[in-house]
Amino acid sequence: MKTLILVIALATATLTSNAYANDNLAAIMKHMGADWKTIATQISDATKNASTIATVNDLIQQINLAKQETPDTVASGAQTEADFQAQLTGVQTTATQLLAALQAGDNATAVGLLSTIKTAKDNGHNQFDPQN
Repeated sequence: MKTLILVIALATATLTSNAYANDNLAAIMKHMGADWKTIATQISDATKNASTIATVNDLIQQINLAKQETPDTVASGAQTEADFQAQLTGVQTTATQLLAALQAGDNATAVGLLSTIKTAKDNGHNQFDPQN
């Protein structure tokens, strides 16, 4: 029984790690997705701004980490590194504006900026996510 569990665990780890050639970028993107969900859930509630601000700061850190990685579509020549960097820089700029809006207590503006980030996120995933 222990052998079967070990085999299943190894097979799962192998399948998961092969989904992206760049496992580090996949982990960063997963972390960004968790941040995204938290922000989207809290963005309209000004009483949660302190928590949302902390999460946006973390998102910005994750974007900086992602900018140091290369997605599979760039490594394979399907896209360029400049395209990937430009996409992340645009999201980073909007996330910084989102942070400023939250710090100012302007949740209405923050909601609009989050919508802009969602559009950029969706476009980036369509362009660079190897699962598409």
